[in-house]
Amino acid sequence: MVKVCIICAGLPPYYGGAELRAFRHAQRLQTVEGLETILIGWDRAEDRAAVRSFPPYVYPVRLRFQPVGSIHKPVGFALHLAEMAVRLGKLMFHLRHEFDVLHVINGAPWFNLMSIPLAKALDKVVMLEMTSLGSDDPLKLNRRSKAPAQQVFPHRPLKYTLFLKADAYVSKSPALSEAYRQAGLPESKLFQIPSGVDVNRFKPPTAAEKLALRSKLGLDGDQTIILFVGGIYRLKGVHQLLAAFREIAPQHPQVQLLIVGPTTGFDPSYVQALHEDTVTWGLSDRVKFVHQQVDNVDEYMKAADIYAHPSSREGLSVTILEAMSSALAIVTSDIPEIAHCQIESGAEGLLVPVGDVSQLANALAALIDNAAVRKRLGQAARERVLREFTLETVDRKYARLYRSFCG
Repeated sequence: MVKVCIICAGLPPYYGGAELRAFRHAQRLQTVEGLETILIGWDRAEDRAAVRSFPPYVYPVRLRFQPVGSIHKPVGFALHLAEMAVRLGKLMFHLRHEFDVLHVINGAPWFNLMSIPLAKALDKVVMLEMTSLGSDDPLKLNRRSKAPAQQVFPHRPLKYTLFLKADAYVSKSPALSEAYRQAGLPESKLFQIPSGVDVNRFKPPTAAEKLALRSKLGLDGDQTIILFVGGIYRLKGVHQLLAAFREIAPQHPQVQLLIVGPTTGFDPSYVQALHEDTVTWGLSDRVKFVHQQVDNVDEYMKAADIYAHPSSREGLSVTILEAMSSALAIVTSDIPEIAHCQIESGAEGLLVPVGDVSQLANALAALIDNAAVRKRLGQAARERVLREFTLETVDRKYARLYRSFCG
């Protein structure tokens, strides 16, 4: 029996894509024979006095001191890290007989990185999963804001020092693997495992199912619907998608834009600006926001016709995989994380230069005007998911890796 502890810096509903994947990964592993899995997560609920219930394999950690608050920022941050180390350390010590392998998903948050030396002190194997190029890859973590001669402390960044203490590293994409190699780290410790998608949940609907779902979700049954799903913040390019929609809206009166995703923990001024632009540009009746972490993403995918994801940074985007599995025509950025392992432009979707609003608008317009192309791209995307990204394939790879650590 192999015992695994998954660490993630968020619990529902306060999480991003990596945390959501960690939570779902822990759920699925409950049914894998020969594995016992627990999950330790940072419970970021704003009401710290409220009692929240989680599955029995989930162990929440709550923190009183936040990174930024009324206390002077450096002092507050130091208290935040100190409390994190104490509370996380006490819990991991209490659970020390419940796990052999620590699986850290996302190497950017302090909460996750702090668990690595704590696990090593308990003589556990540590596997760190890199999730996003430019966020938690080793090149980014080892980058200093100033030249070495200008640093007050010349040693390597603390986050990178903690990163290096892991025993093995999982990359979600070829782009992340290349960043790892460029950092000069040992190839023997690197394993590439993509994200997976539930192809039975995310699948193309019948025409009747699509109409029924549109009615249920309050969407127009006769419109062509462009969908975005994800956190509402700048790196996801939602402002660029809205600007592109503004360009195509006059010539395509039958099209609506649906933006689904949470705003909690992100810049509220950015979200407010999106709403203000929608009003200013006269698009209030054609753009719908669903500002929450929804559990029925599959229903929104089935109700849509086109999926747009103009992000400037990703790991291996789960929402793009879900859109591919749903046989949606996809327009997304040509960043390496997507272009090198998810979407071949013209085959499974359309890639546009990151940040180029005009080309984003042109690609959307091309799909709106050609249902046959939408169908062809969607079918090819679904077929690629079935070949490479099913949950069963991905979970088998993780199970083999866990077992290899325990001999």
